[in-house]
Amino acid sequence: MKNKFLPIFLIILFNFNFDIFSQEQNQSSNLENSSNTINSTENSSNEKKSKFNIDPFVIVGNHLFLNTYASQETLLSPIKFFIGGGAIFDFNSKLKISFQPNISIWNMYYAFDGKKAYATEIENRTATTLCLLFDFPVGIKFTKEKHSFTPGIGLGILARISFLSNGVNKNDSGATGSAENDLKEIQKWNFSNSRFLYPELFFAWDYQVSKNFSTGVVSKVFIPIASFIENSNFNETIFSVAARFAF
Repeated sequence: MKNKFLPIFLIILFNFNFDIFSQEQNQSSNLENSSNTINSTENSSNEKKSKFNIDPFVIVGNHLFLNTYASQETLLSPIKFFIGGGAIFDFNSKLKISFQPNISIWNMYYAFDGKKAYATEIENRTATTLCLLFDFPVGIKFTKEKHSFTPGIGLGILARISFLSNGVNKNDSGATGSAENDLKEIQKWNFSNSRFLYPELFFAWDYQVSKNFSTGVVSKVFIPIASFIENSNFNETIFSVAARFAF
């Protein structure tokens, strides 16, 4: 009886150990597959994140408006302080493309002489104009240690919203008969002949102060489309220099 029992016992023991071994292998395989899936997901996520970097920034500086209209009443190439903000999108490809959309804001004074609107001193103003420049520059970034240099081109869209200046009444005398009518002509002038479109050239230098902060200088030239349409000697070309702080 003992001789018969021993083989049966060994067979049962072998099957039991084989089942445990198989379960352990399956569990180990499942863990490996799960780990590989997690790693694959993380790698895929990192690849997606690494396609481009986004750095928001604030910008402060000055715009100089080239005035080629000869008149005692016009303001000779006014310099206007502006503030703004935007973001830098750096695409991580072989060609380091950098897209840097931003908006800047400032105010100016305008008058109308019967033919055209022009920037003027506060004493001769008819309209106060809120200027919003929507800027879409694209460049190629070159990096050396903590310094980066980005030359490029872009397109600016200048929206000018005018209203009667403080102290100016709509019935006051004007080139068209009243200040109210002058205001309407100023608004028409600023949006006629594509005066709101400004192709640009720009150059930016940035210094990486820390991992999450950089500062630099951005210089730009905005050339109005209207200057080509009207052959106006690049009147209202904008020269811009500003400090930029990116986070």
